[in-house]
Amino acid sequence: MLWAASLVCLGFLVGCGARPDPVQAEATSETRPDTPSAAVHPAKPNVIVFLSDTLGARHLGCYGYDRPTSPTIDALAEQGFLFERCYAQCSWTRPSVASMLTGVQASVHQATVSRRDNNQAYYEAQVLRDAFLTMGEAFLAGGYHTAIFQSNTHLQEEYGFMQGFEKRHFGRFIDPKPQMDLVLDWLDKDVQEPFFLYVHAIDPHHPYNPPQESFQTLFGDVAAPSERDMKIVRRYHGVYEAWVHGQQPFEGVKLSELSPEGLDFLRMRYDAEIRHVDDQLKRLLDKVDELGCRSRTTIAFVSDHGEEFREHGGIGHGRSLFDEVLHVPLIICPPGATTHVRVERAVSMFDLYPSLLTLAGLPIPEGLQAKSLFSASGECTATANEAVASELARRPLYSVIVEPYKVILDVDTKEFTIYDREKDPGETKPVADLAPDKRQALIDALLNQMKRNEDLAAVYGPPEWVRQDEESVEQLRAMGYL
Repeated sequence: MLWAASLVCLGFLVGCGARPDPVQAEATSETRPDTPSAAVHPAKPNVIVFLSDTLGARHLGCYGYDRPTSPTIDALAEQGFLFERCYAQCSWTRPSVASMLTGVQASVHQATVSRRDNNQAYYEAQVLRDAFLTMGEAFLAGGYHTAIFQSNTHLQEEYGFMQGFEKRHFGRFIDPKPQMDLVLDWLDKDVQEPFFLYVHAIDPHHPYNPPQESFQTLFGDVAAPSERDMKIVRRYHGVYEAWVHGQQPFEGVKLSELSPEGLDFLRMRYDAEIRHVDDQLKRLLDKVDELGCRSRTTIAFVSDHGEEFREHGGIGHGRSLFDEVLHVPLIICPPGATTHVRVERAVSMFDLYPSLLTLAGLPIPEGLQAKSLFSASGECTATANEAVASELARRPLYSVIVEPYKVILDVDTKEFTIYDREKDPGETKPVADLAPDKRQALIDALLNQMKRNEDLAAVYGPPEWVRQDEESVEQLRAMGYL
């Protein structure tokens, strides 16, 4: 994105790794006097990160949802810090998780896209390079026993996503229940304290095939939509893939033909998968209680991105930077925490990395763009809105949230769109009457961040690629990624 540099006034530029420039005081730094504190951490507390793939914050009870999708997650939130406005750094898994694991933006780590090689003979993917000190490596260096259980094809060991983990398990799109069976077995037989455990559950990622029990728990016996809608739902893999690649119809049906009733049924299945994940989180927390180590364990619940259901015309994720795909849950419960604190300020999802290190009493590596949400003494430091940057390389798009505004840049057309999310939370009506100086300040904040990312990326050099195996290619094509 070298063209961006020429658009930025040199007087506004600051050093690599800095946060986006604040725009006006009333938009970014509205502070409050209280600084809620975490419990004092024990020496090297255990740390658990549970990530539920594709889970938008708006589908959880603790974030105001009206369906009982998340009793365990809601109860966890009552014991710690719930960050009401947390936003992912990308709207699909590989770059988002890479940012979480490295504390830098996607255009810096450059583990973002897949492509055909120059001869069109095979697909290759950008990898998470070992030049970055990952979260797993930081905990390993801090004297922790580390383990990862993950199930997303984007995050295989060959792509660099298991750096720093001693125990490694990858099950390609494995259901969260058998995955949790493996986690609990490890905790029963092999765990040594202090440990850092990262569990990445695949649901509620499409094609939304929840266990019948989870669906019944939420909805009981409900009438199915029309036969045509059900055909689309049952063949969702193929129908979705055909829609993504512009090859509709698939077996006589099109995703675009899904009725409003069919769309709601699809959303119900998505919600039922959330309930299934919630049940597995309960099993994990029950095991931690059984082992007697809850009081010396930090527990974090998060997602990599959300999901859209035609709020802006699309279904799925990874094609826009609207709130339905960027607003994610972030819940952090330090050891022994019992007090519920709702943090209203805007924060970045990748802030989880330095936050967990701080709560564990470990040093934060140099060069991170993310920042800790806690002080060394356990005080929550998120007392002002961050300017939150997100990006999408494969379209490409770039956005910066400077409350109450979001500015989105379409890199190809060089068009900027600004939304006032306080007046227009659905981001449906671009602001047309913003004062010129305020509009320019928002645009400068975005361009300055792009330039900082560009400068920092140059320090690490060009991206690295690895050839993708045929099974991965087939799976990712079916999921609409290739």
